[in-house]
Amino acid sequence: KMMERKNRIFFVDDEPYVLGAIRRSLRPYRKQWDMNFCDNAQTALGILENEDIDIIISDMRMPEMDGAELLKIVQSKHSEVVRFVLSGYSDKEQLVKTFNIAHQYISKPCDPDELRTRIEQTSWLLESMSSHQLNGFIGQTESLPTPPKLYRDLVDTIQGEACDVSEISRILESDPALVGKILKTVNSSCFGFGSRISNCEQAVAALGVETIRALILKEEVFSILSDSLSQMFDLEKWRSRSLKVARLSRSIFKDKNEDNSLADDAFIAGMLLNIGETILLTYNPYKYIILHDTYPQDSDKKFRAEEEIFGENHATVGAYLLQLWGFAYEVGEAVASHHSMDGLTYDLIGIREASTLADRLVAIEEANDPEAALFSIKDLNQISDIPEQELLSYTQY
Repeated sequence: KMMERKNRIFFVDDEPYVLGAIRRSLRPYRKQWDMNFCDNAQTALGILENEDIDIIISDMRMPEMDGAELLKIVQSKHSEVVRFVLSGYSDKEQLVKTFNIAHQYISKPCDPDELRTRIEQTSWLLESMSSHQLNGFIGQTESLPTPPKLYRDLVDTIQGEACDVSEISRILESDPALVGKILKTVNSSCFGFGSRISNCEQAVAALGVETIRALILKEEVFSILSDSLSQMFDLEKWRSRSLKVARLSRSIFKDKNEDNSLADDAFIAGMLLNIGETILLTYNPYKYIILHDTYPQDSDKKFRAEEEIFGENHATVGAYLLQLWGFAYEVGEAVASHHSMDGLTYDLIGIREASTLADRLVAIEEANDPEAALFSIKDLNQISDIPEQELLSYTQY
């Protein structure tokens, strides 16, 4: 994408007064974006065939072809286009219908400042990805792989007679793919919960068991790694590591902050820190598995090799997906920068610092080398100014 090219935003709504209101509210930003407006889905598809569009923002309820049908076609034929649902229709059944299609949801009537902010954030995001092909793949990503046994346990639980919210949330929060999808949904503005939810039990309670059941049982909402890939890549081990980082990230954050209101965000950042690895795995399984096996204990070398092979690293890819899904900026920032210790400040341990430290400490444990661990702890001490004994207390040593 050429630097001077403005991002093109496409609004589709069958109500002329809605399009008119959006046009008026965004008039001051005509120099920043090229904006197109259309009152029906069929015409919109014709325009998409002939013009490059970056973001499409579509109403849900339209005659002949609704927003879900339109965005499904866009997802299939123009996967690089970011897809928003703009709708005042908050029927949970309809939202489930768009669960794998829309990247984000915006409620009508829409606050002009919120709409502008969403477009600005997405425009910045589009410029952050250098690989157009990978960008398109992420745009088409409907689901992330979940270990088969975990998924079966979840299905058994939600189909059981005594379906318990705490048990559902316990299973959900143990897997990055499940966490990502459920939190993306519950924080959709269409549900109107107001404050952001970063806790799985709160998310399950807010959505309701019936909605969770519909989401989990909906075909292709969550994918299961094929038997052949499961033999080559241990997704269960990867999931267990993610959970360990998440719990440690939350512990570090709580230990270093009197105000623990963001402790759940520290947990989520730790859980999703390496989510980009599963995207690269599903993008090109065999290349990624070879890379994974070549550098089993050297994450930094593997990280650099990812850029050579895929054109992007898993941190950038993971942050791109999470911000595309509307996750909190602080979580995306932590994911994007967790392989860099530069610019971290430890006089106040925030989400980024806690999750990065947790990831490094888990890596030290995984090496299973007490002598090397002490040197690594010294390095972390020099970077963070956290006493060595305190750092060691978070490990098995």
